[in-house]
Amino acid sequence: MLHRTSAPAPVPIPADIMRLRADNAENDDVNSEAIWRKYITMSEDKWTILSKTDLVIRAEEAKTMGLVNEIADFKLPEATQLFNIS
Repeated sequence: MLHRTSAPAPVPIPADIMRLRADNAENDDVNSEAIWRKYITMSEDKWTILSKTDLVIRAEEAKTMGLVNEIADFKLPEATQLFNIS
């Protein structure tokens, strides 16, 4: 899944802080899209969808687009501990 920047906002929040967070999120989105456009190949239809909502793609499509190099089952490297942070 590709998605735009989002963040929860505590209530109440002053307007100037909301504006700052929105500006930061927009800057992050511009930077992310520039990087994605440099390294992946995706149709303009998909870019349009991504500009409005999350874009869900299948593993094979991610590989074709250049988003991933290979599709494999997840396996932790030997002697690695997995932490669940919630």
